[in-house]
Amino acid sequence: MKTFYPAALAAAALMVIGGAVAAAPAYAADSAEPSVLVFSKTAAFRHTECIASGTAAISALGEENGFAVDATEDASVFTDDALADYDAVVFLCTTGDILDETQQGAFERYIQAGGGYLGVHSASDTEYDWPWYGELVGAYFQDHPPAPGSGAAQFQEATVNVEVTDTPATEGLPQPWIRTDEWYNFQTNPRDDVRVLLSLDESSYQPGGYTGSTGMGDHPIAWCQPYDGGRSVYTALGHSGSFWSEPLLLQHMLGSLGMAAGWTDFVCSEPVTDADLTEDARGAVTVPDSVVQGESIVVTVGTELAGQTLETQLFSEAVPLDRSVVSAEGTLTVTVPADTVVGEHKIAVLRTNGTLVGWDGIAVLAPEPDDEVVVPVDEVVAVDPAKRLPATGAPTDGLLAAAGLLLGLGIAAVTAMSIRRRRA
Repeated sequence: MKTFYPAALAAAALMVIGGAVAAAPAYAADSAEPSVLVFSKTAAFRHTECIASGTAAISALGEENGFAVDATEDASVFTDDALADYDAVVFLCTTGDILDETQQGAFERYIQAGGGYLGVHSASDTEYDWPWYGELVGAYFQDHPPAPGSGAAQFQEATVNVEVTDTPATEGLPQPWIRTDEWYNFQTNPRDDVRVLLSLDESSYQPGGYTGSTGMGDHPIAWCQPYDGGRSVYTALGHSGSFWSEPLLLQHMLGSLGMAAGWTDFVCSEPVTDADLTEDARGAVTVPDSVVQGESIVVTVGTELAGQTLETQLFSEAVPLDRSVVSAEGTLTVTVPADTVVGEHKIAVLRTNGTLVGWDGIAVLAPEPDDEVVVPVDEVVAVDPAKRLPATGAPTDGLLAAAGLLLGLGIAAVTAMSIRRRRA
């Protein structure tokens, strides 16, 4: 899978959209160009505006931020080889049964290999007979306002609660966020299985839906989760075409896409701690028994993970070591910081969605002292002042010996020349 790590979200670029200025993360490729696939096939209700405007907006975000966007409604692209070219797949206002069994299998393997998914709006109104997808998206659509006889509008202004601010999908959004959309109700509440990013204050609008639902009470509207080896982000926002010119919505979408693609921090699960590194969680990770401070080691994770991007951390406290692609031999090379405390530690390997692959123990050692001999000052032999040269104070014994050697060599050379002359 193509991997890419952009400049940090903190390095924000100013992007002009629809005449307004919005802060957006700067995505600049380290090597290979990052890319996403926007998939908008429908087999039920078609959100014409969402698909047209959403595709154009995501393409513009790609041009502004340095990632490629391919858009299609052709499900035949769901093959192992084709999907491997993308950092994330966006299900943009999809509906109904849109993939056959073979295509579903390819998408499952893509996610299991560390791929990313971003579901937008009616992506939750998709593939009701595919349980794996239902868990990936987090919750299935139920209905939206208005309730029969309520007199409520389909599109209503509502108060959106920004539940977390430490994710690229929510950073910089106003609290609360007041906006208009078509507000979905869901068949189940996903909160126990996901990290909720945004939720609705149902007292700020009439949440009853056309099936007779009365709302959800606790009402998540955007969330994220690590799922089956990959990254999943879902947002129910974005029904109408005009919404895709809102700077704050685009900021939310760009951050969500960066999280799904693995370009930015995916803070969607509880961080792994030393307490999680139990014997049962060791997995197939192996490292050498020991390493010297500041030196590198080879971490073996297995060839089945070759090509995947993994993170390594040093415990007992989570010290990031590296984030890199597993070699064809199933290994990673990492360097232990020179200031690591000497003693027993653990090397943990994590997927980019934050889930643990496995760990192994390692002893960190101090470098061996240098072998050169240092003579203590009190053991230096004193030189008789009488044997020093008058002008320099340097000892004379060594100089006299060297002079004698040179004189002897000169005499020998002269003698040899005289013998050769007599023989001639």
